Amino acid sequence: MKKKIQYNWIGSILVFLLAVICVFFVVLKSNQAFLSKPPLQIFTGEYSRDGETWYPLDDNADLDALDGDLFLRGHLSYDSIAGRT
Repeated sequence: MKKKIQYNWIGSILVFLLAVICVFFVVLKSNQAFLSKPPLQIFTGEYSRDGETWYPLDDNADLDALDGDLFLRGHLSYDSIAGRT
């Protein structure tokens, strides 16, 4: 009687592990997260600290969040839907 109970537990554990492995492989092969990811939005233009002197916004721009206000003018790489980021 005890051996039958032990085999039932072992069988249940094996079925559970097989189900976990199957779910794991299905999740790995799913590309749904990549399909719903929006494309990278790029801002090109100019920046100013005082709103009067404008500098090109490029890789050489020395911008720090702690320096105060920053004014931007330019455009995004594609139109953005209102209310979405």
